[in-house]
Amino acid sequence: MTTVRLPHRYRRATLLLGLMLIAANGHGANADVYEVRGLTEPVNDVVLSAPTPGLISLIPQGEGGQVAQGGTILELNNRPELLELDRKRVQLQTLSAELERSEMLFKTSSSLPREELERKRAEVAVAQVELAQAEEALVRRKVVAPFAGIITLMPVKVGEYCELGKPVARVVDISEFYAVSNVDPARVGGLRTGHAVEISIASPAGPLTLPGEIVFIAPVIDSASGLLRIKARFANPGERVRPGVAGQLRIPVSHDTGN
Repeated sequence: MTTVRLPHRYRRATLLLGLMLIAANGHGANADVYEVRGLTEPVNDVVLSAPTPGLISLIPQGEGGQVAQGGTILELNNRPELLELDRKRVQLQTLSAELERSEMLFKTSSSLPREELERKRAEVAVAQVELAQAEEALVRRKVVAPFAGIITLMPVKVGEYCELGKPVARVVDISEFYAVSNVDPARVGGLRTGHAVEISIASPAGPLTLPGEIVFIAPVIDSASGLLRIKARFANPGERVRPGVAGQLRIPVSHDTGN
């Protein structure tokens, strides 16, 4: 069995798992472990699409590339947006300078009507909003990663025209994963979110056992199968588990003997 050093929260989960079993055995209860198959899936997995149509001008890295949170996945041609942004900046600078002169004139003499001063203030306020809109239009020419991860799919290339909403990349973070399973509610009646669990997954070096915790329990039982859907979260140190594989989920359960 391979032993892996884990982050503090998951080491704590392992300790809790042991304490649950010790406490059950020491207080008049028969404890066992309910084992059930669990399918792993990444905690963060997203297919990204372009927020606006355009010609793809840059793809920094393709499939298999590591991307940081906020990192650029691709850029669309943004020349018109850059020009419009420059125009709005100049416009705001010009109007702001005019307003500054008008403010000074209004304070030092009575030759400038208040209505004219208010009009210039309004022009500056509108120009500020238009500049913000131009900045947003430029931002929308990029597709960025919502979290750090690996690019697992890139079905487009530089020079291709990208339609609005077209999927352009899939980003997956495998530093953590979920194990999803359907369990017999009669066996896990006392199960709650936060309860410690373990998962065992086969690997070339032997079974890999990791601690985790329950993060979701379905509020209803599936009427067709009579089973309850649960989800546990696990750290994936060294990213040794490739989400999508099945593992054996071990859930501590206890039965009160009434003693």
